[in-house]
Amino acid sequence: MTKLGGPFTRKTNSGDCLPSNPSGISGRADLNALVTSDYGDPARLILPLTPTSDVAKLTVRHYSLNPACTQRSTPPPATRCIGDPSVVVLPDGPRRELNECHKENVAVENVVTTSGPGSLNPTGATPAGYLPSRGAFATTTCGGALYYSPDIAQVQPVWREVFDFSAANEVLHPGSRVPASCVGGGGLLSSPDNRFLVESIIGRDSGQTSTPIGTTTDTRAFPGMIVMLDIAKLIEAGPASRCTIDVPAEVWSGGAERDCPTVADIHVVDDRTTGGPHDLALDYPNGGSRLSYFDYFVSETGIVGDLRLCILSTAGGHLVSDTAFPAATDGQKPGTGCITFNRPDWPSDRGPGAGPAKPHHGMFHNTR
Repeated sequence: MTKLGGPFTRKTNSGDCLPSNPSGISGRADLNALVTSDYGDPARLILPLTPTSDVAKLTVRHYSLNPACTQRSTPPPATRCIGDPSVVVLPDGPRRELNECHKENVAVENVVTTSGPGSLNPTGATPAGYLPSRGAFATTTCGGALYYSPDIAQVQPVWREVFDFSAANEVLHPGSRVPASCVGGGGLLSSPDNRFLVESIIGRDSGQTSTPIGTTTDTRAFPGMIVMLDIAKLIEAGPASRCTIDVPAEVWSGGAERDCPTVADIHVVDDRTTGGPHDLALDYPNGGSRLSYFDYFVSETGIVGDLRLCILSTAGGHLVSDTAFPAATDGQKPGTGCITFNRPDWPSDRGPGAGPAKPHHGMFHNTR
């Protein structure tokens, strides 16, 4: 019997019909390395067609950067700055899914490198408690899993699954055993000191029977959330890291190895629409003590969101709504931690009667 979603997760050769559909991108100038994630065919994601095996991708791509292009100077004319990519198929995981579309390595939405020393600080200073790292993380939208490579500058980089976001829901609802299949993992950020990682999860509605990547085989609800993981032990282990999610028990409880990430905090996002929080931005210019999340995905897929932009404090490994945001201006309710883009009128150039806007991504301004 052919499983729902098709046989595409059985492709193990990086040259076997796996075109690039990049979504996330992250790099380290100090390592002369760049990584991108291959997500899915955008045309097939938004068209009302039966999903096929070529919709979602299972790969990340590593690029070597020419040092002449990563320095603070103009490279010589005709310099080739980026080499040909090394394509890596993310490994499958231990979760038992009836739908091939929901295996752990499906639809690689985002990738983020760890922080270089002082690279994210406008002053160039290395933050207190900084952990050196050459690694990167990747997350899957339909797989609901987190992957890690300890050295992105290797000739043949190795990636392993290090966390299944099914375990995050278990923290909220012990014993529920609701899998993170197609819950929409998206935003991914590492802290400037490399001690924490933050991920956004769109969530899954109760009774939901379809997604952009096929029919879900578990219709129980999975809440939208922002998850903060403690990754300090994994980073400290460096190339000797051993964390691997490879047995079913680790799907629900986290990895058994001592260097596996653990849940530091979870912020549940109350969204009554078909969507939830997707992209993230960290306040790197001002020390990384706050993050914003954007409650919108892509309306053409049927997964929308309530069009909010919210700010959280990240101090001490906790996620707390920023009660100083927004200020009492422009008709927004002050101190709620969020502003809404779902409004009929706007100030300034956008003007009255312009209607709602769709906040997909943003960044913090350097106030120093």
